[in-house]
Amino acid sequence: MAEKDNMKVNTSPVADVETGTAEDVEAIMKKYDRESNTRIWEGTPKQVIRFLLAAFSVLMLYMNLFANWDERVRRSLFVGFVIILSFLVYPMKKGSSKKNSVPIYDIILMVLGAGAYFYFVFNFKTIIGHATRISQTEVIVGVIGILILAETCRRVVGIPILCVATFFVGYAFYNGLGQGRAFAVVLKSIVYNLFYTTSGVIGTPIGVCSTYIALFILFGAFLEATGISEFFIQAANSIAGASTGGLDQSASMRCTEGHALLLDCRPELTPLENVSQQAFDLDKYGLELLVVDTQAPHQLNDGQYAQRRATCEKAAEILGVANLRVTADGIAKADDPFQALKETLDALPDVTMKKRVRHVVTEIERVRSFVRAFAQGDIEAAGRLFNASHDSLAADYEVTVPELDVAVDVARKNGAYGARMTGGGFGGSIIALVDKGRSQEVAQKIADEFEARGFHAPRALPAVAAPSASREA
Repeated sequence: MAEKDNMKVNTSPVADVETGTAEDVEAIMKKYDRESNTRIWEGTPKQVIRFLLAAFSVLMLYMNLFANWDERVRRSLFVGFVIILSFLVYPMKKGSSKKNSVPIYDIILMVLGAGAYFYFVFNFKTIIGHATRISQTEVIVGVIGILILAETCRRVVGIPILCVATFFVGYAFYNGLGQGRAFAVVLKSIVYNLFYTTSGVIGTPIGVCSTYIALFILFGAFLEATGISEFFIQAANSIAGASTGGLDQSASMRCTEGHALLLDCRPELTPLENVSQQAFDLDKYGLELLVVDTQAPHQLNDGQYAQRRATCEKAAEILGVANLRVTADGIAKADDPFQALKETLDALPDVTMKKRVRHVVTEIERVRSFVRAFAQGDIEAAGRLFNASHDSLAADYEVTVPELDVAVDVARKNGAYGARMTGGGFGGSIIALVDKGRSQEVAQKIADEFEARGFHAPRALPAVAAPSASREA
């Protein structure tokens, strides 16, 4: 009967949740994520861009592994190509890009910017020969190179770095003019130091980027393209005895303030398609999300997690599906989901496998139902889903430990709408939905019970729907 109650909450397709289309998600990403705000290239122009990137990669390999060039030449050549690629990829402002199109002003800026650094490359010996006595032409070239590199940085990184650079350049002018030197003299000195020496824009950071970072990225791209990266991942998982996925990494990078991250981990989805931001306004409902670290260590090194994964993979093979997500989707769309679930479980050979599959299938539906319940403000239902999830993890998936079960039980008895373990299990933390201002009280009750049972003292804090770790644009 408990199984039927778990499934009864909602069996409608997840499309009812306002996840949006891939195009909607892409539009949101372009609004908030600088890396997604790029020009759109298709067909032949896209292939040309790929060729340029490949040529740049080959140049980097040759320059770092074989060429014996002066460091200033290497770095200037690198910056020149970076300017070309940056202007081909990043538009002047967000949302201004059209398919297979670069405005004429961007072409002019790109040619002038890259040309300035290539000018230094081709005239290197002459320029270093007269040192600070650079000509008027060389001053103009330097000014162009500095300004367009600044614009490149603004497009790729954002305004803050440009503000910092402007401040220091302005201070240099102020200091030089304050000493009674003519403007032309000050300008020539600044341009020479900024553009033609390794103490300026082609300084150590560019040197590191053009060598170590460039080679590291190329090596990573090679591993990805050849599939060798997957081999290393599988090898690491084998050594660790567990394949625990990338949920933590996704949370660290893709969360937005006031939202919960709904991840769809089907392998056929792109990074833009497998995530949606769901409103998670705890204050609106007078709630707190209490997190309690039980201090029970994760016990994954004995192969327990790997066993469960292997069992689920074997079950999928028996059922003739790529993964159990396919099975869950089929059950949810059936005219009678309970009968469909029963027929699925009856097709499996042993009790343990039945339990594992039952947890996976019902848990997928519970996630969908929780999203809907919270969006509708039905906190009682959301809490019951928390409870059902933990009970299934304990009884069917069997990944809880006494510390987790006790913490959940105490939270429920002391007013939590619902509580469940979180993470991979076999230790770790629980989360509980409680009324605002009650987190400390509930956490103390859990700590008291832990002390009475001789467990390690837990740690607790109220969690908030915060943005991801990021660098300000």
